[in-house]
Amino acid sequence: MSNPEKIKKLLPNVKKDVVLAPYTSFKIGGSARYFYQAKSKEDIVKAVEVARKLKIPFFVVIDQS
Repeated sequence: MSNPEKIKKLLPNVKKDVVLAPYTSFKIGGSARYFYQAKSKEDIVKAVEVARKLKIPFFVVIDQS
């Protein structure tokens, strides 16, 4: 099973190749290979665990606006 398939299985709501500009205050940014919008603390923990398990670099962006 490839990484994209594993990610979809472990995080069903993950999106692929998402432009980040709409999610930033200055409306700038490139695209994310994988994008996951957490709804709870537990979602964040799960996403980080999946990224670490699959050795996928990640960056957490929070909504402060």
